[in-house]
Amino acid sequence: MIRIVTTSPPQTGIPYLGPVLFKAAEDMNPSKREKYMHKVIEAVIAEINMLSPNYTYIHLMPGHRDVRPFMWHDFLERCNYTYLVDLDPPLEEILAGFDKDARRLIRETGKKGLEFRESPDVDAFYEIMQKRYAEQGLAIPIISPQYLSDLLEAFPENLRMYSLRHGDEIISIVIVAIYHGKMIYWMGNPRISNGISGNEYLIWESILRAKAKGCKEFEINGAGERRLYQFKSKFNPRLEVCYVVYKKDRLGSMAEWAYANFVKKIRA
Repeated sequence: MIRIVTTSPPQTGIPYLGPVLFKAAEDMNPSKREKYMHKVIEAVIAEINMLSPNYTYIHLMPGHRDVRPFMWHDFLERCNYTYLVDLDPPLEEILAGFDKDARRLIRETGKKGLEFRESPDVDAFYEIMQKRYAEQGLAIPIISPQYLSDLLEAFPENLRMYSLRHGDEIISIVIVAIYHGKMIYWMGNPRISNGISGNEYLIWESILRAKAKGCKEFEINGAGERRLYQFKSKFNPRLEVCYVVYKKDRLGSMAEWAYANFVKKIRA
């Protein structure tokens, strides 16, 4: 039996997990907070060691840069990346920071009479995303439409599905997550070949919603993907590092290879 410890769990689509600090820890001075976080991580590693896993993979949240406790326990680390848009400036200033191609497409798309609306059409979302991943030879990293439905029902204040439509036709669709003053552009925003480029407009409309909800940051994940970063960098974001720490033995390496080649990819 191969034992695996991983965050985030496979086929959940979650980009990263914790740690989430309680308010008192957030307000500590840097030295005290560092010592506190080291104790927390040491306790987590002790629990992991009790399980004796063959493979451990932990994707830390943006801004958590101190991975020394993991390194001291022989974990390896690598960098991932995400984009963050500061929402403190006025909307006019935020828009002015976008590159001229993004601004042009937002203006042109806004004149097409499209409808931006909240629309929990899970089956349509899953079908569109499944097709998009299949074009890349990949399986959709979400276990089922029911999983998405359960999430949207369980967290109505934190998850929203937005779509951009031309009549009954979906131009673009996305699920955002809202938590702790941040809106995360989580899943979706696929290219749909219908002659209308709506992805820039969907991001802008989502930013408007985030600003209206009082969010301070808008996160566009996927900055570490070479085929996507140029599109996502159009919105004048800052680049933020996310660390991944991992440890594996020979069985763990075999499990990692099997997952990459038989679970993530579509088998012919």
